[in-house]
Amino acid sequence: MLCIIILFILIVGNYSSNSTINDPFSNTIWVAKVGEACVDTLKFYKDNKVFSYSCELDYTFRGYYRVKGSILNVVVTDNSHGRSEKWRYKFHLRNSMLIIVSSEQLLGGQWQIQKTTFDDSYKFVKVK
Repeated sequence: MLCIIILFILIVGNYSSNSTINDPFSNTIWVAKVGEACVDTLKFYKDNKVFSYSCELDYTFRGYYRVKGSILNVVVTDNSHGRSEKWRYKFHLRNSMLIIVSSEQLLGGQWQIQKTTFDDSYKFVKVK
């Protein structure tokens, strides 16, 4: 469960895209079931903005996303602990699902890969 929490923290960032043309994520909503009554949500907006809701933390992270081929990079800022932290998540779009590939934290101005194991069942599916 801690891995899931860390994943959503990492989804906030400052990415920009050259263009939103052919952006498969703009104005869409994706969800991942965490537990019986717990669902995480990614809401994508135009201009590459994303909101990432963590059910376990009951917190919404704000950030930006960038699409490159079948890879989605999501960078979010976590302000939930009284300090600002940046996280970057990489997802692979496969079979209409977003599958997390890696998570990184911005430390000392450099992205550092976090050694995190992700549950194979933790996949986002598009609902809108």
